[in-house]
Amino acid sequence: MNNLCHRCSGELTSRDGAASFCPHCGATQLYLLDHLLEDVPADSQTTGAPPPPGVPGAGRLIEWQTVIQSAAFVGAVAALLCVVSMKVAVFGMLGFLWVVSGSVIAIGLYQSRRPAAYMDAATGARIGVVVGLIVAAALGVAIAIAGVVSRYALHGMGEFDATLRTLLQTLIHQTQAQSQGQPMPDEIVRYMFSPEFRAAWMLTVMTTLGVGVLVMSTLGGAFAGFLRTRPRVIEG
Repeated sequence: MNNLCHRCSGELTSRDGAASFCPHCGATQLYLLDHLLEDVPADSQTTGAPPPPGVPGAGRLIEWQTVIQSAAFVGAVAALLCVVSMKVAVFGMLGFLWVVSGSVIAIGLYQSRRPAAYMDAATGARIGVVVGLIVAAALGVAIAIAGVVSRYALHGMGEFDATLRTLLQTLIHQTQAQSQGQPMPDEIVRYMFSPEFRAAWMLTVMTTLGVGVLVMSTLGGAFAGFLRTRPRVIEG
């Protein structure tokens, strides 16, 4: 008896060896008795290949568990490179290249584990969205944890605070120059140097970074999916 799904070639698992539905794509499984199977022409039997582009339900062939595992690996490496680059600047460019190519790497890992999985630009873009969300979340958590440890355990945020203070002072001077020398209200100046404003500024930066990673990952996934448009089928 064939233990592979006729649609996605995924492995069928069941106690009695005859699963009614595929656990990967949900396709209904049909079985023939042995004496009926002998009468079926060999050419009419399914090859186990994924459906061609345009077939309804082809998008369901994405196995999200494998996608999430691949994206989690990409996100973990991106977070590690981000933390290391805070101490060793040379890893910054390596981390940037890793994030840029994150969707391509994740799709490659996904298809290496599921060689028969259908792929096109739309499917790659959907995978890219998941990769972008996971990578953005991983970077946000890594930066937040590194910031807390650096400030309260290592007391090494003095340079960052000085840089931020210089930027704020420059912004205040530019604002006053544009307003014909009128001084900025003291309430606004005090708020700009408050911890609340610093937290809001960091949140804005992280949100912008996350959106950029998401857009870049989606486009990268669409490009990688376009390059892999033809379904990959294992011969044998």
